[in-house]
Amino acid sequence: MPLTHIKVAKDLQELTLHGTKEFPVALYETIMRLESMDFLPLHWHKEIQFVFIKNGCAQYRVGTDVLVLKQGEGLFINASGLHEAKPYQIEQATVYCVNVDPKLMGGA
Repeated sequence: MPLTHIKVAKDLQELTLHGTKEFPVALYETIMRLESMDFLPLHWHKEIQFVFIKNGCAQYRVGTDVLVLKQGEGLFINASGLHEAKPYQIEQATVYCVNVDPKLMGGA
């Protein structure tokens, strides 16, 4: 499912429902373009997130860390981790994100 815009609350919590109550997992493909200044704003969510860069290059800020990810690289963002992303020095970046409720993985 493409994710092109996310809404966040005043406390920066993302308001998107990821998956369903029965299967709390969601897969997103996001294309961020430099020319249109696409980005994923600073936000957090209760889900764990796995990120994979399909093509291009993206800059992620996770907490106070800034990471540049290239094609074929990825990262793990823990539940409630504050993060944002934008394309980095290339026309566009295609990013896959898998959001998983920690309860599905045996968490509380």
